[in-house]
Amino acid sequence: MFGWNVKLNTTDGHPVIFNGKEKQSEGSITIGNHVWIGSDTAVTKNAQIPDDSLICQNSLVNKKFTCKNSLIGGIPAKIIADGYNWVR
Repeated sequence: MFGWNVKLNTTDGHPVIFNGKEKQSEGSITIGNHVWIGSDTAVTKNAQIPDDSLICQNSLVNKKFTCKNSLIGGIPAKIIADGYNWVR
């Protein structure tokens, strides 16, 4: 389930050069089953959100998380607590 104004970005939008080498500018996003992403959240390339997780409002998810039933949030996002689930 997505809140309003959730952004999914699988690319940087343009090449990025670091120390003379072009960095990978594209990557996939993996969202597990039964995930709730709060409003105004951005999810970037190469991010992974595990099953049965909740993403707090106004978060920046920019890495892979693997622990199911997690409460994830912040800028950048981190695991706040585990053992969470949600119902609609």
